[in-house]
Amino acid sequence: MNTNRLMKKNVFTSLLLFAVCILSLKTYGQCNPIIPPSTAVVSNTQLVNGGFTPQWVCSGDSLTTNGGSFTVYLEPGAVMTTGGGIDSIYVKAGATLNMNGGIHQILYEPMAILHILGGIPSYDTCASIHYDYSQAPSGGCLVTSISSLPLSDVTFSLAPNPVINQLTIETTKPTTIEITNVLGEIMVEQKIDKKEILNIFNFKTGMYFLKDRETGKTIKFMKE
Repeated sequence: MNTNRLMKKNVFTSLLLFAVCILSLKTYGQCNPIIPPSTAVVSNTQLVNGGFTPQWVCSGDSLTTNGGSFTVYLEPGAVMTTGGGIDSIYVKAGATLNMNGGIHQILYEPMAILHILGGIPSYDTCASIHYDYSQAPSGGCLVTSISSLPLSDVTFSLAPNPVINQLTIETTKPTTIEITNVLGEIMVEQKIDKKEILNIFNFKTGMYFLKDRETGKTIKFMKE
């Protein structure tokens, strides 16, 4: 019995180390990645359950993955939802990543929207992500910037998620936010101007909701 448990633990540890090595090789020092010609262009809504083909997600479009090992390039306004796999994910400002599982390396700009509810993430913040489009496939995404998106789409972001003690909130304009627990009780109510760091060490472990009162937009986050 103990031998089986030990073997399972060793297998899991080996797989985890292997995944970390793959992600490190893929993303080391890269905040300016080249989009290769083999990249698949995601338009509208697309589901991919396996494979290795890089994915380029256009503004206003969405990608869902549940397996495979991808490098994913999210343009502002793009959405990715992942429940598994081993991916390297670039998240530009105004793009949204919904992570429910998997082992993922996340490289993101400060105004990216990250919903991390499961899996094993690792983070690298890029002051700015500049895609190199020189080798990108023809018929690819129409390149947009965060300033071209509706303001309601990019009002605010938070990191890290899950959070232990300090929650960083960034906004594109002054606004008022509130944080509530699952019972609807208001834990924090505060005006935010561009960037604010909140100490929430006294919050109980569990799920909370950050709401922008100006737009009604809400982001879920976990307190560990």
